[in-house]
Amino acid sequence: MKKILLILLAIINLTASCQEKKHKDIDVKQLNEILASNKVQLLDVRTPQELKRGKIEYAVNINVKDNDFISQAENTIDKNEPVYIYCHSGGRSATAARKLTQAGYENVINVDGGITDWIANGYAVNLEEDNSSINMDKVNLFIKKLDNKPMTVVNFYATWCGSCKKNRPILDKLSTDFTQFEYIHLDVDKHPDIFKYYKLQAVPSLLIFKGSKMESQNDGLIKEGELRNKLNSIASSL
Repeated sequence: MKKILLILLAIINLTASCQEKKHKDIDVKQLNEILASNKVQLLDVRTPQELKRGKIEYAVNINVKDNDFISQAENTIDKNEPVYIYCHSGGRSATAARKLTQAGYENVINVDGGITDWIANGYAVNLEEDNSSINMDKVNLFIKKLDNKPMTVVNFYATWCGSCKKNRPILDKLSTDFTQFEYIHLDVDKHPDIFKYYKLQAVPSLLIFKGSKMESQNDGLIKEGELRNKLNSIASSL
């Protein structure tokens, strides 16, 4: 009799497991393709501290560690529409996906690799807006420095940004070919006032100036050929 009960319990558990709704998994390249053509519900489940290092555009933030995570989600996320979830690398977003599925969300998609893979693939992130005032003394000193140079390439980067690290060797290479440009590398965490003054939201961002007049802006990974052509064009117009 005991064996029969154990078998019945195993069958019940197996049936419940099979009936349990599962969330889907995609990678960041698939998410990027989806976002290129659709505006979807995108949920960032990281902590507020992590959010300061950047998020994917249009993402709503609800910390999965919050005790009221589900109630916050129900007040924000439509259960009848697909919801894409990401975190730092995919662990917490998978947890959040399971919680939302259990709460009755019909179409839940976990982004495996999270924002770490997103940045590593060269996709731009939006930095959290800081409403504090800009220190114009620092900005004016920077503008004065630009005025003293005919042409300047300004690379805004962050030490935690994978795409920024990929851009640097390309810039170093071009700097040896286009010596008529001054090259300035600014860490956004150390120069937030200049970053905000130019209303930049993504890293990496590359600005090209003639004097203090901005001629070009590029966000994300650099394409060497395109940048080479742009530098040629700006240099020849001086």
